[in-house]
Amino acid sequence: NIGLDSMLFVDDSEFERQQVSAALPDVRTLDALRYIQILDLEECQVAVTAESRERRKMYRIETQRQDIAASFAGDYMAFLKHCDIRMTIRPMIEENLERVHELTQRTNQMNFSGNRYDRGVLQEILHTPYLDTFVLEVEDRFGSYGVVGFCVVDKRTPLMTDLMFSCRIQSKRVEHAFMAYLIRQYISLTDRDFQANYRRTARNDPSGRVFADIGMRELGTKDGVSRLLFPRGQAVPDDGLVSITVHEPLPIA
Repeated sequence: NIGLDSMLFVDDSEFERQQVSAALPDVRTLDALRYIQILDLEECQVAVTAESRERRKMYRIETQRQDIAASFAGDYMAFLKHCDIRMTIRPMIEENLERVHELTQRTNQMNFSGNRYDRGVLQEILHTPYLDTFVLEVEDRFGSYGVVGFCVVDKRTPLMTDLMFSCRIQSKRVEHAFMAYLIRQYISLTDRDFQANYRRTARNDPSGRVFADIGMRELGTKDGVSRLLFPRGQAVPDDGLVSITVHEPLPIA
């Protein structure tokens, strides 16, 4: 789940390093004789987010969830209701931009745009007036999943251009709850159909069923990107499994 520009190839053979550089120019290389310097290299100085620090703890909590899920005898929806899943929605700001960057670099299975933004592009998005951003944090009765989602909507259409989630919340109905919230808000504010871009891949296709589940239909495909539409006037499904708290809600039109 890491981009090639985040990889470092270490080898004591100059020939091997040159081969890697020729075949994969985005991968950085290092002479193995300099291994002791790796942690001091400028390119290895990366920001540590709260999610990075807590990842091992989150794995332990997920093991507890799975143990409890087994006790529900295959009634997965009953288990999700028991989890008391809560989602908090905030806009992207300077304080959470680093986690958003980490999320865009790591997410494959639930990245519905395929975009992997560098920090500079995220800064541009942050300061573009017609782009609304959404950063999603999720917790349940067992503990926190951390910041697990990011979305961008061009409110001029309105058109969702980006949507991505950490695979930690896959199959938890979080994506369904967020899409339902998003569609309701924009249709209410604009009285227009809600649209979304979806770049379907083999990795994100299973999770991409959320769009059909929520009632969106495909208008067409161009350059590998499908344009989806949810018509105003159509009922928005909501199973009520995820409660939502919104910080800085969308302004009233």
